[in-house]
Amino acid sequence: MKKLVLAIAAALVGTSTFSAQAAEPNYTYVQASYNWAGISPEVGSDIDLNAWNLSGSLEFAEHFYGFVGYQDGTGDDWNSSMWNLGLGYKINIAENTDWFFQGKYIDESLKYKTGGITYLNDSDSGFGFGTGVRSMVTEQIELQGAINYTMVNGLYGDGFGVGVSGIYHINDTWGLNLGYAYDWRQDFNISAIDFGARASF
Repeated sequence: MKKLVLAIAAALVGTSTFSAQAAEPNYTYVQASYNWAGISPEVGSDIDLNAWNLSGSLEFAEHFYGFVGYQDGTGDDWNSSMWNLGLGYKINIAENTDWFFQGKYIDESLKYKTGGITYLNDSDSGFGFGTGVRSMVTEQIELQGAINYTMVNGLYGDGFGVGVSGIYHINDTWGLNLGYAYDWRQDFNISAIDFGARASF
């Protein structure tokens, strides 16, 4: 896992040299996106969910930022929701490139209802920790890679995850985001594609 983090960092640090004039990553923004997720349980059929996400981040000191997020998805008679609240710390490791560390509180719920009958309605909370790299590889293109560990063993289970994303900054305020994430949880494997718009401040 450490080698994976170093590989991500090396790749992004290397690409950052192509744009010495690119801006630093911005940690104050709001983002709305649409999410296509596939959940593969150890027992039973796969679940396909369509979800919408709202998230935001606020930098409040030279190295610190807070963030919050909410997601709600439905599909195949299932409903899944999640919200999180966290704190991050960032350090500059190369021109236009930051390494970040963050922790968050997580609340997850999962519901299965068909034919007017609810067969499952469960929720649990826990914590997640992650580290990764954000880099402005050009004035308009930002790349991010991260690994994380989630501890919500009452619902999906504990496990590691990885995520990569890119943002095309149309101007100083508006940008388009595209990301992919995969989580190996104790009872489920979860893959997701996310596309949305970001407003930076």
